[in-house]
Amino acid sequence: MMVYDAVTNKPNKTYSTEVAYKGILIGAMQRAQQKHKNGFRFTTTYNLDYGPFVESVNGLKGSTAKHTYCHFFSSTRMALSSSLMWVSSNFTS
Repeated sequence: MMVYDAVTNKPNKTYSTEVAYKGILIGAMQRAQQKHKNGFRFTTTYNLDYGPFVESVNGLKGSTAKHTYCHFFSSTRMALSSSLMWVSSNFTS
């Protein structure tokens, strides 16, 4: 799993993790957080209707005022079970 931060321009970070066949990304994120205790971290809230909602990744929180948010992507070019996670800014003109 890769974290790309276009807000603070920190270097990309890659974290190894696993996800079960047809498993959910939040499980892979929790495994990465357990495995990389001093590296990858994220926070969530839980909505009764929609389930978990990621609020922050590696200390960067989403903000309507600052136009920051998280994007979640997966890539078939990566090894199976790999996902890309991007934390980026909503650039406006």
